[in-house]
Amino acid sequence: MVEAKRQCENAALGRLGGALLAVGYAVTDVRQDLNRIASVSGRSDLAIQVQPNMVFIDDPHLGQTRMTLAPSSAFTLQQIGEVGSLASRTVQGTILLADVPPHLDAIEAKAKRTPLLMAMVGGAMVSGAITVIFASPWWAVVVSAVLGLLIGALLSRVSPAWQTNGMVAFALALAVTLLIWTAATVIGVHDLPTFALCGPLVILVPGMLVTNAVLEISGGDPISGGGRLVSGLLVWAMLAAGILVGVHLVGGRISANSLILNTGTFESQHSLGLWASIPPVWARWIAVFFIAAGFALSYLSTVRMFLAMTLTLYFSYAVLNLVEPAVGSVIAGGISAALTLFISRIAIGVGASWPSIVLFRPAFYMLVPGSLGLVTVLSVASQTAPPNASLSVLAAVISLTIGIQVGAMTAQITQPLIARIKNRQKK
Repeated sequence: MVEAKRQCENAALGRLGGALLAVGYAVTDVRQDLNRIASVSGRSDLAIQVQPNMVFIDDPHLGQTRMTLAPSSAFTLQQIGEVGSLASRTVQGTILLADVPPHLDAIEAKAKRTPLLMAMVGGAMVSGAITVIFASPWWAVVVSAVLGLLIGALLSRVSPAWQTNGMVAFALALAVTLLIWTAATVIGVHDLPTFALCGPLVILVPGMLVTNAVLEISGGDPISGGGRLVSGLLVWAMLAAGILVGVHLVGGRISANSLILNTGTFESQHSLGLWASIPPVWARWIAVFFIAAGFALSYLSTVRMFLAMTLTLYFSYAVLNLVEPAVGSVIAGGISAALTLFISRIAIGVGASWPSIVLFRPAFYMLVPGSLGLVTVLSVASQTAPPNASLSVLAAVISLTIGIQVGAMTAQITQPLIARIKNRQKK
């Protein structure tokens, strides 16, 4: 009887860990949560090991080690919030470990696929808004939004593993480059900012993968973190390769941060009038809202999570704009990353039920390495980059890495203090 109970609890613990991995928690965070749950449940004797896609529960009393694989299917933001809430309540002891499986069954039974129309509109909103933020002309914003429709539809119908596949990234980058060249040829454009190519592709930049990698490496999980980091950088490189191949096929060239086409003239481009102009600064602040709304539609967000994402994005963008004039874009990206991750993690301590990585993911695309890294890689690869450009992108990545580590460590120190204050208030 006792052995059967222990086996059921071990299975429940492993399954909860697998669900946490599937919805985006870092290996380090999952292991910490599972150890806390084991302690609260009187199972401190368990040895728990977590890898990016599996959980090992070693029970010395039974002499058995149970391996549980993380689900490979995608989760909506609503399901992500419910899994996070379930883990939080289990850590607090308000839900018994034996009661976890029925809750997970109910969560997993809900719809996991975003309706096609919502996914398309969400992709268009994110793609177009990112293009606005990075100061591309209005015609490029419209083209990016249309391409975002197609990419949003595609990503809603493939598994998360395919979304981080290097060949998929290469093929989509090549297709986007050819389609933008076609649109530019039709309307007579001669050159455009390279950022215009990044709008539809920025959704493919593995922000969550890279962020989790940094958290895991700094948290003492170099194997899983290193593997994620290499995987993320590979996707980044394949995106750049797809764009470069596309540019070569159409006979264009990349000069610094511009794509020079073999079609159109400066006169025909100037005749576009408003469509060839750059969006005003105030339009970029509105675009931040559309990024949050696009993510909410693409991943079936709850209203609360949508509002939280919107506030997080505005906070990150405001910090970036306030700090950048004083310290430069590289350091500003790191400071914004640190403060944004800190705020999103503290939100968990005051009652939020979603992983902070969900709130931080959209912000990653606005930070320096999100699109600027891809643009600089293109310039370096085409041998048209200004001096020290490769050092600049490396510095941007290092700045983001340090920012993520500082934000995570500060939150880890602060969260216990907040918990003590809350406990005192209850008493």
